Amino acid sequence: MLEWYADPSSVDFLIDLWPTGNVIVSGSGTFTVSGIDVLIKAPLFHSMDEALLPRLYAEAKLSNYLDPVPIPLTSTTLTASATNTFILNQLVGKATHGVMMIRAAGASATTSGWMTMYNVGASATIDIQSPGGTSIWGGGGPMPVSYLMREWWCENFPSSFSCNKPFITLPLTGNIQKAYKGSPDGFMEFKGDSKKLVLNLGPAPTAEVQTFTVTGTAASGYYRLSFRGEYTQPLAYSASASAMQTAFNALKSAQARSITVVFNQALSAGTFTGTFTCPETGAMPDLVMVDCMNLLTSAPAGVSVSTAVTTPGVAGIATGTYDIYLYFWVMRMAMCQYGRITTKLL
Repeated sequence: MLEWYADPSSVDFLIDLWPTGNVIVSGSGTFTVSGIDVLIKAPLFHSMDEALLPRLYAEAKLSNYLDPVPIPLTSTTLTASATNTFILNQLVGKATHGVMMIRAAGASATTSGWMTMYNVGASATIDIQSPGGTSIWGGGGPMPVSYLMREWWCENFPSSFSCNKPFITLPLTGNIQKAYKGSPDGFMEFKGDSKKLVLNLGPAPTAEVQTFTVTGTAASGYYRLSFRGEYTQPLAYSASASAMQTAFNALKSAQARSITVVFNQALSAGTFTGTFTCPETGAMPDLVMVDCMNLLTSAPAGVSVSTAVTTPGVAGIATGTYDIYLYFWVMRMAMCQYGRITTKLL
């Protein structure tokens, strides 16, 4: 709001109003004016007005801040053991860092799909290149994604939730936390000039298989599956394989890591296997154990179950269609200009 100082004066303010454009009327009917121009003729400024206006109309810097720029890559095909390239023409400004997340195509919050992210695997690398294909990032070559996930992400965003998720950080400054405070110590400038993000993927993932060796044939009683200190509800000795996997998949400790299992047969049938899909980790963080509770054979005699990994899980991206969420944070400056707050790219 611009204050106005004016002494009592006999001089009038003159206001002229006229239609925008020409108005031509012919015949009968009602004509419509779509716009009005207004001209206000006023006396000279008071001396206090002359002192105030330069301050209000001057550009005054308030603060630097980071503005996220989303680059959605929905329904994008990723190919295992291949180079996957994305052009960054949508990005303009001095960026301090980026973050990449990979989800299933069409994932939604209603099915907890947004909670599931895909780990690209230990052998994957990522790079930022010039339009001609020359690396312009870091040490002049691609960087291991595993390092960017574990070291950079967890160092700057050290929560237990985020460190268990495969967020890929793309650092373009020496200290991301300083950049958030308005004092970046480095950046990479993008001008919509066809710089490229290059993701080199390793082999497709391998599901982990754990084998459960049952000693004795269960004929009565109940048992529970346990994972990372959490137990399922008791299952009858004759529970089907589908009932077993439903019970495991309902564990919060499994859901937190987007782990699911398929059992090949029931416990009562003897030795069985569980095939675990772990998109975020590849390998299972722990064995799944069987608490035999009061399981008995027909003799009766006790029943025991041991667990061992027979096929280690390996993280990776299978060839297919995914939704890639890519964000870069660019530097902006907030300022007071012409009596209002505005921003501009640095």
